[in-house]
Amino acid sequence: MLELSLTEGMDNVRDNDRLRSLALEAKQSGINYMLKASLPNKTNRETADEVANVMNQAYQSPLYGASGPFNGEIAYEQNGSYVFRE
Repeated sequence: MLELSLTEGMDNVRDNDRLRSLALEAKQSGINYMLKASLPNKTNRETADEVANVMNQAYQSPLYGASGPFNGEIAYEQNGSYVFRE
């Protein structure tokens, strides 16, 4: 039931001001895409954990070459702020 939505270009993130600010910080770090996830009946943290599992599996697949760099962070909303998953 995990639903993913991919946005190319951090300037295209327009969901809300807090998320837009986070996207612009990511842009400065060289991150060009935002993947937004939703998972019914799960907490934001549980959804972030599921996204981490998917990304780890994708990174170990043929989608990425042996030397393909991977630069990304997973953030989720908690108590009105965005926190990074460790």
